[in-house]
Formats: sequence, structure tokens, C-alpha cells
Amino acid sequence: MSVRPGAEGPARAWRRLAALARHRAIRIIAALIGVGLLAAAVAIVISRRQVLADAWEALRRPDPGEIALLLAAVLGNVVLTGLIFRSLMRRYGDVGRLEMIALIAASTLLNVVPVKPGLFGRIAWHRAVNGISPLHSARAIVEAAGISAAAIAALLAGLLLGDFIGLDGTGLAAAGLGAALCVPVAAAAIAPFRPLAGAAALRCADLATWGVRCWLAFGLLGIEVPPAVALALAAASNATTLLPLFGNALGLREWVVALLAPMLAGVDQAEALMAELINRAAELTIMLPLGLAAVGALAALRRRMGVAAAAGPGAAPTHETLTPPGDRRPDRAP
Repeated sequence: MSVRPGAEGPARAWRRLAALARHRAIRIIAALIGVGLLAAAVAIVISRRQVLADAWEALRRPDPGEIALLLAAVLGNVVLTGLIFRSLMRRYGDVGRLEMIALIAASTLLNVVPVKPGLFGRIAWHRAVNGISPLHSARAIVEAAGISAAAIAALLAGLLLGDFIGLDGTGLAAAGLGAALCVPVAAAAIAPFRPLAGAAALRCADLATWGVRCWLAFGLLGIEVPPAVALALAAASNATTLLPLFGNALGLREWVVALLAPMLAGVDQAEALMAELINRAAELTIMLPLGLAAVGALAALRRRMGVAAAAGPGAAPTHETLTPPGDRRPDRAP
């Protein structure tokens, strides 16, 4: 199997991740740290009775529209992440939209376990079903992480610059998003990075959606945070998901928000923890049924492929079963 020179770096990263996954002690330590941080967050919220009482009062009569929008934003993040990876993976094989979104939903659910088993399962699927080598899958994962880091850094730099020149409110939030959009624009202008421009633009939309989630989570508690603060918290939360050892940044996200929200918006730490716990609960509300449905659909498809393949050539369904006809690449359409 030939590997393009550009894949050598990601190949080394993939080997390190694979080696790391075999260290049981590291998996156990990461799990304990994440659960411990989450438990500490819950304990602090419970210990602050007044904060808990105020939160309960606010959540007793929530705005149905805000709840629906929060759940829709979680779903939007799943769809956008699927489109990001599809944009990166289609250079190496035919991956459909619904197929990639299902893989992201399933892997996100499985990634609650440390060392992200969903990630490795996704790589195995691409190899078995899409004919994409693990090295190319690893390259796409590294590229996605690099795009995320660049977009997060640009967004935060834009917010800092906007604050320095005296912007506030919507103008400050627009400065942050505008700076983040410089990443796909720059990628499109530089030939080696041009294939990443689409994924970078989708990543900016993903960060904006995360910002809406943070804003809504605080709003459900009756706390209004500026849009720029919501974006900053979203960027910081997303940065924690880049750490490979903690499944879905369990516990880390809550404490990053709890440490930053008091400084950025004068919010009580317990209230910030409560808001992020609401965000986490909304995520589980969507991801649990969606992830289980995706796991079931992908497993059933894989079994059908195996049974039909045994029946003879031409009988086996392919991954295109999950792909609408208009979603296939023209050069690979049946």
C-alpha cells in the first residue's frame, strides 16, 4: 500500500494513539479523572442551595422554544461534524452524508468511554466499507483537529482584538466570528490547504452553533450572557474536546466553563457549572437515542453486507444504502 508523503505525520500520530489505547492504566486514570471532575461539579451545585433553588425555579417553567432550540443546536453540531469529516474523507473514498453523520453520532456516543473507542471504530468502518486506509483516516482526523485549533485560536484572537478596540455586544461577537472565517478564506487562497477550506468553513458554523448552545444554557437559568462571552466559552469548551484521553471531555468542559464564566461575565461559579450541566444534559438527550439508532443502523447494514456478499457477486449492498442517490460523487455513481 502506497502512502502519500503528507500522510507520514498523521501516520505517526495514529500509531501513538493506537499504542496509547492499549495502556489500560491510562484508560482507567482518564476515566477516573473525568468522572471525578463531573462528580465535583455536581457536588458544588448541590451544596449551593440558593443557586440550586433559583435554578429549579427557572427550570420549572422553561421556555419551550429555548429548549427546542438548544436540542436543535446539539443536533446541528452532529450534522456539521459529519459534514466536516465527509469533506475531508471524500478525497480517499466515497462516503455519503447520511453515512458519515451516522458514524459521527455512533462514535460520539461511544466516545463517552476514555481513549475514544468510537474514533477507532469509525476508522475500522472506513477501512472495511469505504476502502479508506487507516493512515488516510488518521490524516483526516489530524487535519480536523488542526482546523479546529486554528478556528478556535482565530475566534479568540478576534474577540480579544474587538475588545481592545472597544467593540461590545453583537459587534464583538461578529469580530470573533469574522476572524474565525479568515481560516477557510486563507485555506482557499493557499493551494496546499485548498482541500481543507470547506471543512474549515463548516467548523466556523459549528463553533457558532456551540455559542448558541452556551447562550441558551445560561438563558434557561435566567442568566443573560453577552453573545461574545458565549462564543468564548464555546471555543474553550471545544478546545477541551481535542484532548484524546478524555471521552467527550467529560468533566473538563464543565470546569473550563466554571473557571472562565465568572471572569468573563461575572457569573457565579455554581451557576456556570449548572449551565454547562444543562448543556451536557441536552447533549445526552439527543445523543443517546440518536447514537443508539446509528449504532443499530450501521450494525444492521454491516450484517446485510456480509450475508449478501456470501450470496454472490453483485448481491451485496454497499454503504450507499445510507446515501441518497443525489448524495453520491458523480465519478463513483453506480
